[in-house]
Amino acid sequence: MMPLATAIFLGAFLLFQVQPLIARYILPWFGGSPAVWTTAMLFFQVMLLAGYAYTHFIVGRLTLRRQVTVHLILLLLTLSLMPITPQESMKPDGSIAPQGAILLLLLFSVGMPYLLIASTAPLLQSWYTKLRPGRSPYGLYAISNTGSVLGLLTYPLLVEPLLGSLSQTIVWSFGYGTFIAIIAWAVIPVYRLAPETLDTQTSRSTTQTRTSLADQTLWLALSACGVVVLLAATNQLCKDVAVIPLLWVLPLTLYLLSFVISFGFPSLYFRPLWATLLLVSVTAVLWLLLQDNVQGSLSLYSQIFIYSAVVFTCSIVCHGELFRLRPNDNQLTLFYLMLSIGGALGGVFVNLIAPLIFSGYWEFHLSLVATFILLGFCVTNDESLASKMWLTPAMVVGWVAIGGLSFLLTSHIESKGHDTLVAHRSFYGILRVQDTPAMSGLQIRDLMHGRINHGSQILEKSLGGRPISYYGPDSGIGIAVETSRQIASDASSTAPLRIGVVGQGASTIAAFGKTGDLIRFYEIDPVVSEIAETYFTYLSESQANTEVIIGDARITMEAELAAGQYQEYDILAVDAFSGDGIPVHLLTREALALYRQHLTPHGVIAVHISNKYFDLRPVVRLLADTAGLHSAWIEDLGMRVGESENDWVLLTHNSELYERLLVRAKQWPQRDDKPTLWTDDYANLLEVIWHR
Repeated sequence: MMPLATAIFLGAFLLFQVQPLIARYILPWFGGSPAVWTTAMLFFQVMLLAGYAYTHFIVGRLTLRRQVTVHLILLLLTLSLMPITPQESMKPDGSIAPQGAILLLLLFSVGMPYLLIASTAPLLQSWYTKLRPGRSPYGLYAISNTGSVLGLLTYPLLVEPLLGSLSQTIVWSFGYGTFIAIIAWAVIPVYRLAPETLDTQTSRSTTQTRTSLADQTLWLALSACGVVVLLAATNQLCKDVAVIPLLWVLPLTLYLLSFVISFGFPSLYFRPLWATLLLVSVTAVLWLLLQDNVQGSLSLYSQIFIYSAVVFTCSIVCHGELFRLRPNDNQLTLFYLMLSIGGALGGVFVNLIAPLIFSGYWEFHLSLVATFILLGFCVTNDESLASKMWLTPAMVVGWVAIGGLSFLLTSHIESKGHDTLVAHRSFYGILRVQDTPAMSGLQIRDLMHGRINHGSQILEKSLGGRPISYYGPDSGIGIAVETSRQIASDASSTAPLRIGVVGQGASTIAAFGKTGDLIRFYEIDPVVSEIAETYFTYLSESQANTEVIIGDARITMEAELAAGQYQEYDILAVDAFSGDGIPVHLLTREALALYRQHLTPHGVIAVHISNKYFDLRPVVRLLADTAGLHSAWIEDLGMRVGESENDWVLLTHNSELYERLLVRAKQWPQRDDKPTLWTDDYANLLEVIWHR
């Protein structure tokens, strides 16, 4: 028992440690989008299915000793694939869709090792049932999920804060080698105690008990529903807060913890209690969804708690019912195979089907209703409740509640379409264009990414060319443009400005252009560019010459340098956001060095840091200090019509420019805890969370 349990625990630990590890490594390569994690989860679900299918195949076709031999040989062969560090040559070049690029990258980096680790728990449990007939293997399954939970939790709390991305992949690879050694230790008694007749007898016994098609269908549905709730809730969190491993790991940890409880401590699943808790948590998340103004004011921790609660209760219900429907031990591998098929189907639905049929993250709403419906079916078909007199009225109340929940969630979806001109869902998030009245009576058009404003324009023609939202004349970018023009004027220079912008949004910065200026936007999402040109007039009415370059800004700018195309910007605005957080890879030491190579010696880098949850001021200031640049923090309260509060940090090597900026800059706040310098190999957003 001890060797098998140790191997299963370590395998599960490595299996779920590698998920945030490798996703975090490639996140900067795909623009910091929340979909990087859900696409990676789809890959892991499919490879988990492949691992379980491999287990089901060899258990049904090979003797026990041959199973051991084949598995060990495959494990040893994968040592040649270490370390799992993704190759730089696999960075996306735009030739294939981001989802496809991520799946191929993960396949070549961790595909085979992940498949073999994924097969460990069901395979070793199968061996255990053959060597110890009559003993339940589900205790080992609980051990597996305990290892998974610890693997996940230690990543954001220990591994990410202590190790850089490259070191993480190397350490994990050493752990994989240790895992293979423990597997070899664990299978010695299995190989020694397994006579050929044991496999034959077990093979014959598997035909004695069959599970009904209805139960197998419920296995699939319950497993898929749990995964959809997990992925959809994670999307909801990341799109409005930040794409960080903590917000990936927390929901997934709770999801796995539900397996530990349901399969390791089944007596804790008291159906009436968890059904009530499910109703309470879904009511809380419904309240959160229906009130955008509450979402904007509610603390980060409260929102995380509500979403986490609904993931946990939905998962407990789905997995608690799965344990009730578990088959006899002779169908163990089939059971796990069906669970993995359900999980893969859930991942396919969220990543591939939902973006085609929904204009928002409506699979989250659908999964909440589906959880209640599946619970209703399980209760209705529970033979142990057939004689209960209270069942019929309770079921009537339950189905009425499901109808009410469906109505409210549908109302929320419909409310999102109110005043919406267009809604589009892409790999990079949900984009909506909507017209809303301002307090002055003017109509304002907004570009929304989730519930975060990414640019606005006044529809009154005489005022339509005025930059608003985060880009007023007193904003950081407004002051940078004004001051740069003043210095050029004082020097009797008529040279036009060259302005680069990382992140297009509604193209508001184009409004600052004058005749002869050049403004170049770098935009990773082609849908944003299409919307900016179709629904906003900043580009078409700008006096400057404008260009839009589609692709990740860093990758594009690196390619420009490699081709000897130094852009010599007078101003470079870093204004890209994923939800409410700037992609971390745009605020690293290496990123700043790249920006400076495209800047004139006396130019300015304007970094937009407006954010509800993260104080990025110390991060940018430390980057500037390390690079020997002056830095000025510009806070604008946005007092004019259509303007919003905003914060920018301006970085420059130009002492004259800096002295002029200081006149309008705010004093830097004092901090006792200084953040660590962010690099491409190491960045930790947890250090800069607002304490509210």
